[in-house]
Amino acid sequence: MKNWKHWAFVAVIAIVGIIMGFVACDNDNNKTTDNPVPDPTKLRLSGITVNIKDTPTLNNFGYFEAGTDVYKPLSDYITGTPKVEINDSKLTLVLDAPKESVMYAINIPYGNIVVNPSDAKWFFIALCTPDSAYYMGIENHDGTEVSLVYVDKDVNINGTSSAINYSNISLKRGWNFLEITSGSPNTYTKAAQTQPNSSIWTVIAY
Repeated sequence: MKNWKHWAFVAVIAIVGIIMGFVACDNDNNKTTDNPVPDPTKLRLSGITVNIKDTPTLNNFGYFEAGTDVYKPLSDYITGTPKVEINDSKLTLVLDAPKESVMYAINIPYGNIVVNPSDAKWFFIALCTPDSAYYMGIENHDGTEVSLVYVDKDVNINGTSSAINYSNISLKRGWNFLEITSGSPNTYTKAAQTQPNSSIWTVIAY
């Protein structure tokens, strides 16, 4: 009788193990389906602390056009429904891919800089409030800056010039955080598709 009970118990354990194995496999499959790899062409940030002293809430950030210092709506440059807002010193950012018309070739005519592939295009984004009174950027705790740049394909940039150095930078298709060290010349040191842990979004009066 004891032997019968023993083997019955072993059989039950074996069956439960098989069932749990199927459940585990099914759960893994569900995880793969429910949590796909993030699309690098879509940048989503929420609840990120922003270093801002005077005004904890700022809405309707737009594109800060270099050279003209003029605010332009993000929808003029970004596809989808872009959104950049700060509420209670927390950042919400929604950026899809830039429009094709605003992408430009990574053409660096001076110095000894090699872009591979040579037909790659990029787009740097700068953000400001509608009155152009506040500018928002990213900086590391050591004072180095971080640029937010989009590239239309994987690209490597390497070389030097009198104005800027590219230290064998590899950018992946989509949005990239590109770190730059100030100096003479400035040097782009590395890039990643996630924000550097040592960096923080900062709002300054312009």
